[in-house]
Amino acid sequence: MIAENLPPKVSSAPVEIILRRLKAEDEVVRCAAARALAALGDAAAAPHLVEALLDEDPDVRTDAMYALVRCARPEDADALRRSLLGDPVKEVKILAIEALAAVKDAASLPLLMALSKDRCDHDVAWEDEAGMWDDWLDVQLAAIAALGDMAAQGAVQDMLLARDDEMGQELDDVVFAALAKIPESGITTLLSLLHDSNPRVREQALIALSKANSDVLTTQVELLVQDSSPQVRRLALSCLDSESSWVGRLLRDDPSDLVRRALVETFAETRRDIALMALEDRSEEVRSAALEVVLSRPEFQISEDLAANMQAWMMTSGQTLAATCARFLPRACGTAAHVPLCEVVCDPARALEVRIAALRALKDLPLDAVIAVLKTCVSDPTRQIRASALSSLATLSKAEDDAVSQSARAALVGAISGQFATEEAAKPVRAESEESPVEASKVEDIASHRVTISQDGDILSEDEVQARKARGEAVEKSEGEQDRESSENTQNPESQESNVIDVTFPKSTLAAIQTISTDNGDRIVSPRSGDAPQASSKKGGKGKRRVPVDGPDSFAMDLRLVALRVSADCHGEDLEQVFCDAAEATDLTLRIAAYATLVQRSEVLPLSESLLPALIKGLGDENPLIRGYAAQAIGKCLPHGEKELEALLDDADALVRATALHAVASLPGERVLLALRDDSSFVRQAAMERVLAGGSPKELTQSIAILLEEGFSSNLAEVCRQSAEAQKYLITALAAEDLARKPTLAGLEAIASA
Repeated sequence: MIAENLPPKVSSAPVEIILRRLKAEDEVVRCAAARALAALGDAAAAPHLVEALLDEDPDVRTDAMYALVRCARPEDADALRRSLLGDPVKEVKILAIEALAAVKDAASLPLLMALSKDRCDHDVAWEDEAGMWDDWLDVQLAAIAALGDMAAQGAVQDMLLARDDEMGQELDDVVFAALAKIPESGITTLLSLLHDSNPRVREQALIALSKANSDVLTTQVELLVQDSSPQVRRLALSCLDSESSWVGRLLRDDPSDLVRRALVETFAETRRDIALMALEDRSEEVRSAALEVVLSRPEFQISEDLAANMQAWMMTSGQTLAATCARFLPRACGTAAHVPLCEVVCDPARALEVRIAALRALKDLPLDAVIAVLKTCVSDPTRQIRASALSSLATLSKAEDDAVSQSARAALVGAISGQFATEEAAKPVRAESEESPVEASKVEDIASHRVTISQDGDILSEDEVQARKARGEAVEKSEGEQDRESSENTQNPESQESNVIDVTFPKSTLAAIQTISTDNGDRIVSPRSGDAPQASSKKGGKGKRRVPVDGPDSFAMDLRLVALRVSADCHGEDLEQVFCDAAEATDLTLRIAAYATLVQRSEVLPLSESLLPALIKGLGDENPLIRGYAAQAIGKCLPHGEKELEALLDDADALVRATALHAVASLPGERVLLALRDDSSFVRQAAMERVLAGGSPKELTQSIAILLEEGFSSNLAEVCRQSAEAQKYLITALAAEDLARKPTLAGLEAIASA
């Protein structure tokens, strides 16, 4: 079908047009029509959907009932109930229950109450004996939820009986949520459960009452705040007024750190006395929460005593409180915070979270000595410390002080170019070990030799390996061989097909910390647990272990990749030059990261003309990631390279073609329409976005006709979501009596998904 052959606009309503397809001979078309009617939600379709509940195909019946949940009328209740009783398909039963609840059919309450307790074998048809029990469990949940939605006063006892069934499933959360929707009897029952001997029951009852937004909890405050369960007391805080005398009493007397911390987080923002009281709490967690509240308020005046305490806590406390103190120490102590922060940063025995917090705080002290410390941390063996230091340097590169910004930028340039990536810098820091010397030597001996593991899990000597091989027995590969094979696979990203163009960049220090290099250089994953020292939160504490670190090669690459990422939005011609140098590197991972950085840079800064040669060269790179990145950068900020970009419209990689479609400024309409027939959904979506941006009704009509002809329902659905006019054209096309099966299905599925 071509655009010129689209049928003329018809006067029939959309529901009438789709209803014709509900009676098609093809059951797949009938299913699609039912789902499309569900999306429209027009009650005019209800009688026809009720007829479809008798369809011989179970999928059609299921989709028809799904539509009725959205458009059923009270007069349809009898038919819905018949399907609940007589249709053996579980999905039909569950949807029938939802539809009955939607129309508030009181006549169905006895049946729903019965199903909440029993399978009702004599009255209800089930699909088969084997699956009958499991089917009923799902129907039971739906029935209880429906009773709550219908506020069925008489159903409370039945729901409690279902809950107390020792042979049944755990129903507390479902039953309590339903009871909370039933005024009087349901709420009263939940209030009585606040006295239950089981703290878990009391907690769930309180949660359900809180969600019901009921004022009855205000009368239960004294009971709740004195509950034996700290979880219940914590939840009860939402019932307290900020001026309640219970707030101060609980903060002073409650034995649970969990409750006292929740008090601070809930009330310290509005009550200064609570915040100050919490700063003297015996729990470090509570003090940390209080510091978070008071120090985030600019008007709070920090006393000399508090500043001194913060410095002491940073040096001696546990991880949470020490990290909080490190973050806010510059505000408390001004430039005097420089020395203690540097001490924490450079101490490998301190907890990683504390060192990172201190590093982040240093950037608020623009001193030459700070830059020197950050440069030292760039070579730290711990990946997270390196990333945090680089992120701080990126922040300081934007400082108003020219000397500071220039020094920070020079450090970033050095990191990207590999000046800090020395073999000496990659050496591990060995923390004290809790292991005995004998145990440690065993680990080192095993790690320093090739180890072969048999299929039975035994460690084999070299002689045993050779003997087994001579007998023709299978021998497991050594760990070293497996590691080498894994390394060879990951070091050749060109051998792994990739169609990923977009890249995620760290938006904060934390994101940079969590970013590590991969084979393609464009993913963000969490660091492995063994990448950092598992030191105690207190200096000299227990729990320290040997730290496995990368060798010089992977250390150097990781450092350069992270430096590239965090520098993407930093100003400076020297940085742009080092970006270009990285784009010319022989290492594919580094080249990919360099082009990805240029894309990120193009989103926030205008790219200079000096970058154009590198970007145009990237358009011809053999790696599709690089071609895609180069096209994105050129298309966003540079008015040149149009001819080179057009060549990518026929690229072998789908996302490169999609990127080129976005990037080429002037493109004939015929070329855009041709892209709508592309095998890739990404390319078709890019073409449709250009059509919608152009705003031409003719092109829109032609585009819909092409997508229908090709059967691309997902693209049709997306264009309908973006344009109400597009859905009108689509309905018009579906009105054609001679429309083939493929476009019919595509159109119906698009309406159902739009």
